[in-house]
Amino acid sequence: LLNLNLSPEELAAELERKRLEEQRRLLEQADNARERALDSMMHGKLEIRPEDELQKDLEKPEFMLTKAEEQWNEEEIKAAKEFEKKEKHLFEEREKYRKALEAELKKLQTANVEGMNSFDEKLNKLFRHRIEIQKTVNQEELKIVRLARSVYQQEYLEDRETQLSKILDDLKQGKVKALEEVSEAKRAIDRLKDEHEIILQEDKVIEKQFKKDFADLDAFTLDVLVKLYKRRPKVTKQKIVTNEATARSSNPFHVKVEDPDKAFLEAMTELDSDIHRPDILEADTWERFVEARTFKVESELKVKHHNQKIQDLNNYLQRLGDDDDCMKSRIEKAFQQLNDLREKKLRYLMNLEIQLLLKQGQVEVDPGVFSTKFENALLIHRSVIEDLNSQTVTLGEAK
Repeated sequence: LLNLNLSPEELAAELERKRLEEQRRLLEQADNARERALDSMMHGKLEIRPEDELQKDLEKPEFMLTKAEEQWNEEEIKAAKEFEKKEKHLFEEREKYRKALEAELKKLQTANVEGMNSFDEKLNKLFRHRIEIQKTVNQEELKIVRLARSVYQQEYLEDRETQLSKILDDLKQGKVKALEEVSEAKRAIDRLKDEHEIILQEDKVIEKQFKKDFADLDAFTLDVLVKLYKRRPKVTKQKIVTNEATARSSNPFHVKVEDPDKAFLEAMTELDSDIHRPDILEADTWERFVEARTFKVESELKVKHHNQKIQDLNNYLQRLGDDDDCMKSRIEKAFQQLNDLREKKLRYLMNLEIQLLLKQGQVEVDPGVFSTKFENALLIHRSVIEDLNSQTVTLGEAK
């Protein structure tokens, strides 16, 4: 294939190169007299081997192929006997060569088997040596793994002990803080109860003082004012939605920005307007009445707020009690976990692992019916046991 992207000069040079290469190839394929002579005279071989001659079959004389045996003359009979003699000799030589090859084959097979056995023996020896080395390496690696695990376990137990100690200290601090909050809440409740009694008494005095302030009016007008004095607007209470976490964490000592009485006070302002003034009342009397009712409403709101504060503090105190019980349970649980961890750490430090290399069979013990608890067992050297056994045998034979 030619590259069409070449210039005319490059294309001409490429064609010339291909032409010379083809010419050289044709010259190599031309008649070679030396090779033809070698193939014709020696069948393409430079050396003639005896076994190659034995593989050649003798060519029968032409008369043996074209004439019957009765038609042979004396010379042909003599030539046939000579051919049979050469053919017999060829068969004998072939048989000798076959037996020599079989003997050589057996010798080679024997040498091959001996070599294989020697190789297998050396390979087996090398394999056993490799097993011993690998066993030693595995033992050392197992020691490293055991030591690494021991270090990791020790670090884990120490870190866990530190973590549990910190948790226990935090819980104890929380417990102290909770007790302070309970004491503060109880003091606040007692103080609010005392203030609430005073506010209730003041509210009753304000209600009694109302009739005294308007004693100059007639009974009918006073009765109308009393009804208006007790009248309060109906305001729909808005439901405040709070989740459990907010309700439990709400602190009554915190200042609340929302004003729950805003709608009520706006409705009271509407009732205080002149459109609600009865026709029998004068303007100055209505202003006096509005001022007195406003004062009474403020007193009622004050009583209401104190009640709400006391209720909130009681609820807060109840939540503190529940939290205190939960805190006690968590402290007991953390303290128990810390004690269990320390006991486990002490047992781990006292119960050391020792890696021993035992021969196969020495660890294959059938426990039978005897106990397998070895907490109080002692590790004694094998030689001591063997000496005791020999002494026992000697004493037994002396009886």
